[in-house]
Amino acid sequence: LQFLFGASVGYPPIVEPTEIYDTTTGTVLAWMSAVAPVVSFSICGFVLTSIGQEFWRGVRVRMRKGESAATALVRLVSRGRRRYGGYIVHIGAVFMYIGFTGAAYDVEQESALRPGETMTIGRHTVRYDQPRMETDPNKRMIFTDMTIMDDAGNETGQVAPAKFIYRTHPQMPTTEVAIRSRPAEDIYVIMSTVDPSTRRGTFRIIIRPLVAWIWFGGIVLLLGAMLGMWPTGRELLREEVARPRRFRFSPAVAIVAVAIVVATMMAWVGVASAQTDSSSSLHAGSVVINDPVERQLFGRLLCQCGDCARLPLDTCACGWADDKRVEIRELLAAGEEPTKIQESFRAQYGAKALAIPSDEGLDRALWAVPVGAMVLAVGFIIIMGRRWQRRGAATSVTAIAAAGEDLAYDSRLDEEIDRLEES
Repeated sequence: LQFLFGASVGYPPIVEPTEIYDTTTGTVLAWMSAVAPVVSFSICGFVLTSIGQEFWRGVRVRMRKGESAATALVRLVSRGRRRYGGYIVHIGAVFMYIGFTGAAYDVEQESALRPGETMTIGRHTVRYDQPRMETDPNKRMIFTDMTIMDDAGNETGQVAPAKFIYRTHPQMPTTEVAIRSRPAEDIYVIMSTVDPSTRRGTFRIIIRPLVAWIWFGGIVLLLGAMLGMWPTGRELLREEVARPRRFRFSPAVAIVAVAIVVATMMAWVGVASAQTDSSSSLHAGSVVINDPVERQLFGRLLCQCGDCARLPLDTCACGWADDKRVEIRELLAAGEEPTKIQESFRAQYGAKALAIPSDEGLDRALWAVPVGAMVLAVGFIIIMGRRWQRRGAATSVTAIAAAGEDLAYDSRLDEEIDRLEES
């Protein structure tokens, strides 16, 4: 389905690869990252289909007793809480992985705008309206009001990225990232610089799809865990009779603890939803990137001033990072290859000065071990799948036999449900 309809809805099965190494290893890893979305979505679809089949089988058995689909589903889950609670936990994990896979479709763009000008990114158009300044006893705040519009030109929201300049540390301004969250995607708007005289600003916009699925999946996972641990009335009564005055960490206590955690999480999510058009602070100042070559190179080199958090040079705004960027730009202008500049940086400051480990020596283990584990896992799945297929072919000779197996499975499931109801 993704090959047929993915591109039309903005989620193509194959994404544009990015090579982190200028070697054969870089080519192979880039190819793996390019096909990772379709592999991830396929596995998620397989898991959801398998779990859905288990729910459908149970509901179908109960519907034979005259129950409606909704009633059958509720009673099925309530009678087999641990089993179906575990299924719901797996569903939540799948939703979270769908959100993680959305990172493959991140879109990023940087542009310099004057008031009234716009930039288009993805299906959105962002208009720079005006800068404004506010002050309080502790800091000076420079905001840039911006309007987000859809592809039809309709306004869908406003954001105001900012710079906070504190009186105690005026040389270390913080960047306040404006965040606009929606179920389909999150939009991050970052104001890099604003010229006070011309009001011309430099902005960086990032669109990250499916982030909300991570939060939604986490809530589903917690609810599934709570359902699986929820004790039956018989269990509570048995514990009360056995130990009426002695405290122990019973399932009831566990449920109360989980319920508190879930309530706290949902309250926190509610606060976050109420502030979807707010901001997030980054301790980084004004960093201007001129072209994609600079962004890729600066992103691989870490600041070595010793005072900051060793951020990459494409985000760190300390004086040392500014001087190093100027030096690297001069080398690029002189025709120096980015790989040579990276090797020189590593020779001067060591391997830990690189954000991405080199493709040589023991550093290769950082990518070789997980890749090898994935290859072994895929091989194991293929081998086990073939064994199960041969076993199924041996036991299912005719369509009648297959139908008999379904009836036998449904009969066993019916007996298990009856046993749960009796208990």
